[in-house]
Amino acid sequence: MVFIALLMIVILMLAALSIDLGHIFVVRNQLQNAADSTALQGAAYLYPLSSNTPNWSLAQSKASDAVSLNKVDNITLANATITTGYWDLTGAAGLRATSITPGPNDVPAVQVHISQSAANNGGPVALLFGNLMGENTVDLSATAIAVVGSPSSVQAGDLFPLAMPKSTYDSYWDSTTNTPKIDSSTGNPYIFNLSEGAQGGWTSFAANTNSTSDLQTLITNGNPTVLNIGDNVWLTSGVATALYSSVPTNVNVLIAVTTATNPGTQQPIVGFGAIHIISVSGGASKIILVQMTDNFKLIHNDPGGPNYGSYTPPRLAQ
Repeated sequence: MVFIALLMIVILMLAALSIDLGHIFVVRNQLQNAADSTALQGAAYLYPLSSNTPNWSLAQSKASDAVSLNKVDNITLANATITTGYWDLTGAAGLRATSITPGPNDVPAVQVHISQSAANNGGPVALLFGNLMGENTVDLSATAIAVVGSPSSVQAGDLFPLAMPKSTYDSYWDSTTNTPKIDSSTGNPYIFNLSEGAQGGWTSFAANTNSTSDLQTLITNGNPTVLNIGDNVWLTSGVATALYSSVPTNVNVLIAVTTATNPGTQQPIVGFGAIHIISVSGGASKIILVQMTDNFKLIHNDPGGPNYGSYTPPRLAQ
């Protein structure tokens, strides 16, 4: 009887422990979900409309506003520690100050730390049977980092079938301010021809073709497969004049930036950039007049590419 009584005590303690551990697990997940959603909400405002440099204060403010939209353990959250800065995508350096000169692996980020502890969000988490173990409460916390950057890859359908060599981007894009270079005579971004020449040309992506019908399909549907920086694409030659009637105008499109645009060759992708198509004419001239544009928002894709005016949606880095 004594042995059974002692065994029952052990069994009850294990049952109590499992109940509290289950509760801790649920609350910890709720905290992580709250941190994740808050960080993503803030990161979505790092590049507001018509801005090409991170708006740190706006992102931090929006993240702060999002904290109270979450409940954890039936308690509406009231506070969190929110930090902005540059996140090293390699994971080597962690979150770095907003004042640094970002390197190729650094992307703007919002970090959110939420805890239930003394003076934070209702205090520590209460344990139902903690007194059996000598602890009535436990501190819990969660941290999330959400980032936004320029794409290192694009999904099927994202790209218009034009390509531009990096030399052209360097001529018309200011990599210091991440904005188009301005023509002093007009006060607007430079206008230039992007059709079948040294400044750019048509790409058929993975297929080696210059068929008008094939390229018209690509104009409508975009790249048929996922493309990453480093992938090769075909640069077409001898495109028919009839194709130019299919090119839309007064639109922003995303194109591949390649090492060169030599017709009839494969060239590796070095980035993805945004242009504004102004006007198009066929005939012997075959002209597509474009300007660089910035703040082109994608609906998916991962960050990690050079900034040529396009941005990925926020995603969790940690």
